[in-house]
Amino acid sequence: MSAVITSDDTLVIETPERVPLHFALASIGNRFIACAIDHAIQIIVLIVMVIVFLIISEAADFGSRLANAPKWVIALLVIIQFIIINGYFAIFEWLWSGQTPGKRWLKLRVIREDGRPISFLKR
Repeated sequence: MSAVITSDDTLVIETPERVPLHFALASIGNRFIACAIDHAIQIIVLIVMVIVFLIISEAADFGSRLANAPKWVIALLVIIQFIIINGYFAIFEWLWSGQTPGKRWLKLRVIREDGRPISFLKR
């Protein structure tokens, strides 16, 4: 298989059967907007998580309440934050065939070099 990027920002992949597949490449602006949307979603989810924790714990002073919380609660919060921050892109691109909510909104998709959808193990 061969892949060529043309002057009009189109990726042309030729299959072994000599069938050309044409893919339009996303501009840097579209990629930036999609990433900004995804990071905004992450921030909103983290803020909601903190608000929910405040409501559940009925804390007036979050810092002292968190310091007095059981160790497993703190560990759970750290694990959830880690998953939201670090697993967001990998999980969404795996479940939604190469798209995150920001990419889906802008109709962008991550594909492999041969034009097939990405998989979790072959990114």
